[in-house]
Amino acid sequence: MRYDAIIIQMDILEAVKAIQESLLTNLRSALIRRIHHLLENIRL
Repeated sequence: MRYDAIIIQMDILEAVKAIQESLLTNLRSALIRRIHHLLENIRL
């Protein structure tokens, strides 16, 4: 395997990790918003 192929693979891996982190952040935010909404509806 050539060095440029290894560098490209590392760049792709870093991009995938960044996308995964972004998706997890969005999911956490959506979960927090949902919990907040549910808690607001419980209050009378």
